[in-house]
Order: sequence, then structure tokens, then C-alpha cells
Amino acid sequence: MAVTMNDVARAAGVSLKTVSNVLNDYEFIRPATKQRVQDAIAELGYEANLTARSLRSGKTSMLGLVLSDLAAPYYAELAAKLMKAASRRGYRVLVEQSDAQSEAELNALRGPFRQLTDGLLFTPLSIDADAIAERAGKKPLVMLGEHIMDRALTWSP
Repeated sequence: MAVTMNDVARAAGVSLKTVSNVLNDYEFIRPATKQRVQDAIAELGYEANLTARSLRSGKTSMLGLVLSDLAAPYYAELAAKLMKAASRRGYRVLVEQSDAQSEAELNALRGPFRQLTDGLLFTPLSIDADAIAERAGKKPLVMLGEHIMDRALTWSP
């Protein structure tokens, strides 16, 4: 059976709120109290329930990256750099390969993949601006690449 925050609180001799504060890195906790909670977490092997945290906060701390082929050197380098930058900011990156197939690109915009992420970085190759606009939703969407989707949105010197 999974170890709960209540188990950690009992083992550390603190309240559930104190455990929560330690897990969320609340700054106004006495160092000795924080250490007791951290010791209990380590001793019991507690792991935060990310699904519950996501439901409570409305955030997944996940970014989506949709690209055509991870084996291509450009996309592999892009993914590696994005993962490092995201990690420094407390995010993880889920990668989806579309193989430049329109169905896969459309699914990435409105399927389960999109629901798992707080934002999407997208390199469309087979769908047009109208299809993207219809499915973009409210979460942040960053378009990557050189594919010109709409001349009205392009910059010219």
C-alpha cells in the first residue's frame, strides 16, 4: 500500500499541513521541523501523488513537444535543449512524433496528449493555420519551425 502524507505526518509528529508546507518548500518552517519531515519521507519512501497534485493545482508541470521525427538531428537537438531548459524551470517534456501525418498533428492539439500538458511546442508540417486555430484551445501554444502558416502573420523588412 502506498505511503500517504498522513503516514509521514504521524512519523514526523507534525500536522498534515506541515508536511504539505515542507513538500511545497514553504519558507517559514523551522529547520528542525523540516528535517524531521524530510527524514520521515526518506524513511517511509513517500512519493508525492502527481495526479492528485495536478488535479488540485490545475497544472501538470509538463510541456508537450510535437515534432515529425526525433531521429532527425535538428529535432533531436531541439528536444534535448528544450528538455534541459524545461528541467531548470521545474518542467518535464513529453515528446510526440507526428511523422508529418495530419491525423497525428491534429490529435496532438486536442487529444489526451494535450490534456497532459500545460503548454505545447509544435512543429506542424501537414496541417494548415485554420486547422491549428480551430483546435488550439486555451493552453499556451508555441509554433516552431520555418513553415509559413499565414502570410499576414509574417514579418517583412
